[in-house]
Amino acid sequence: MSIPKALKWTGITLASLTAILIAWSAIVIAFGIKLDLSAFRGPVQSAASKVLGRDLSIEGPVSLWPTVVPTIEVGRVRIANRKGWKPDDLVSLDRARLQLAVIPLLSGEISIGEISIEGLHLNLEATAEGENNWNLLSVDTAKRPATTSKEPEEKPAADRPVTFVELGEVDVRDISVTYRDGGLDRSYTFRLDEFAGGLPEGQPITLSLAGSYQERPFAFSLKGAPLSDLLDEQKPWDLELAGNLADVPLRVNGVIYAETGGPQAGLEVDNTFDASRHISKFSNELEIPGLLLVEQIVQW
Repeated sequence: MSIPKALKWTGITLASLTAILIAWSAIVIAFGIKLDLSAFRGPVQSAASKVLGRDLSIEGPVSLWPTVVPTIEVGRVRIANRKGWKPDDLVSLDRARLQLAVIPLLSGEISIGEISIEGLHLNLEATAEGENNWNLLSVDTAKRPATTSKEPEEKPAADRPVTFVELGEVDVRDISVTYRDGGLDRSYTFRLDEFAGGLPEGQPITLSLAGSYQERPFAFSLKGAPLSDLLDEQKPWDLELAGNLADVPLRVNGVIYAETGGPQAGLEVDNTFDASRHISKFSNELEIPGLLLVEQIVQW
């Protein structure tokens, strides 16, 4: 075969492969075919473990849906405690899912379609000497001396403004944080059983959450004007917060101004409860100083 013919067939082959690749990519994007990225778990685990100074393992699948609004999902992630601490994991996660629009990022807009987290558990501990187990900085990195450079520092480029546009859906379930204070010889447990809702663009915000602190339940729901009103310095942001805390029904109707950040709110408490007594008891038992402010408002 002559060289011109060889070059011709080589060009045809490369063009065909390119066309097939483009067509396959278009099919994947159009139909949302799931790609299994589990093969990349090993390198990610090694690099992350080295940076964190502790073992990180990804035991579940890692999947990607490469659509116009790509979605990534990862399952069963564990971050171990350092040696010398309890064998419990520092962090364990059953499943996390994120859907993020890519095209708006090019113009500095963050548009999140979905955030879903399930089974996230943190075990935090501090000793009487002030050491803790949540410092994620690697030991080697922490001891590494700072390098000095004689080269002139480059002036940072002007930051492009970034705007948060929307969070279409948030679904968080089965979250727990356990904190052990060695100095006080006491443990504290916070649970978030459910946090759901959304901040869709141009639509009212709706959020709800339910959980417990030291086995005392709480539940709240939030309704507010669209997120754009909150970000607009010229518009007041109306909100309504309703729920119960320490068996005390609470309702807050208020307005927040983005320019000053100064809220104007009214607090409503069910008259069938001695709210001051309930909140004071709750604050004393759980040692939450912040509730003293609520108690003062209720008394007022």
